[in-house]
Amino acid sequence: MADVDRPARQVIEEFKRKQRDRLVDLAHQAGITDLELLADTLILLLEGARVSRQSSGASGPFAHFMISAEAGIASFLHKSAGERLPLVTPATIHA
Repeated sequence: MADVDRPARQVIEEFKRKQRDRLVDLAHQAGITDLELLADTLILLLEGARVSRQSSGASGPFAHFMISAEAGIASFLHKSAGERLPLVTPATIHA
């Protein structure tokens, strides 16, 4: 919705702001150090999942939303704990 003066746009922006704030709070409770970055990562995944569901159906990329979100959260948990995750390359994916 491009028109920023429409009441519906304001409602949507407020909802998304509260959603991000809630994710930041949950990340804080989980001990994540990059609170805002994790919240933004999850929001981008969620927005992409919504669009994917509409355009590709339930069996498209949307079907992998939960595992993708869990992987993202896990990477932030490891980073907050000072651990280094193994480098993912095409060779390690197909190994």
